[in-house]
Amino acid sequence: LGRTPEALTVCNDFLKSDPDNKPLLQLRKNMEQAEKPLAERQGGGKLQETSKPKSAANMHDIDYSKWTKFEDSDDEQREDRAATKWQGKNPTLEERVSMTEQMLEVSRGHAEEAAVLFPNSRIPENVKLPPDYKGPVGVLTIFQLSKFNSNHSRQLVSIYGDVFDVSKRPDQYGCGGPKAFQTGRDITWSVITGKETPENCNRFYDIFKLDDDHCGRYLQLLCQKMVAFENEFGEPVGRLENFIDERDLPPAPIEEIEECKQQ
Repeated sequence: LGRTPEALTVCNDFLKSDPDNKPLLQLRKNMEQAEKPLAERQGGGKLQETSKPKSAANMHDIDYSKWTKFEDSDDEQREDRAATKWQGKNPTLEERVSMTEQMLEVSRGHAEEAAVLFPNSRIPENVKLPPDYKGPVGVLTIFQLSKFNSNHSRQLVSIYGDVFDVSKRPDQYGCGGPKAFQTGRDITWSVITGKETPENCNRFYDIFKLDDDHCGRYLQLLCQKMVAFENEFGEPVGRLENFIDERDLPPAPIEEIEECKQQ
């Protein structure tokens, strides 16, 4: 190793006396090849720049220009997905608010009918209310709402995204109460199906994507229940995040509603 020139001289001396010696000829060829620069052995003559090892600084020189519009593209893709997800009826936010307000006004005008549909039991006396009773909670996530269950000092229930403070009815919503499972949850779907069970809580659909007949009927059920809650518990104290972007929710499964009615 490192003495190839000397070995090459000895090899040439032997070949002078025996020029046709094939093993020596092959040996000389191998040694001559080993003596050539690396670039020549690779057939490039000059060592190409691309074969030079990158410095630590240059190893991270990445061209990010192809991602300069990444955010815009992501927004466009999200819009495309929303459009692809549902191509049918999908009223604007203003149309939804208008229809809901009209239905609420009708329901408020028939408060007696609402009281018959959702009768209130005798309200218990001397209920110890939490210090933050009816205090505003703002916009809540499902996880945040879940904390206000029957085990909490304050109980909250969401219906169609409106969060009501039901703490004054521990007989209904407190531990052991018949509606304790509704606290810390949204009961919209259970109201629509008429089947109030834990399994039907926290299920989120867009009834406005249904045909006018089904949408009108289900909206009426929800508004009647909301009016009953208003009459008993006062104004909502918050809003559930899931209904902020209601238009992104999937359409309600009519077949499941019809099945509940048949049972």
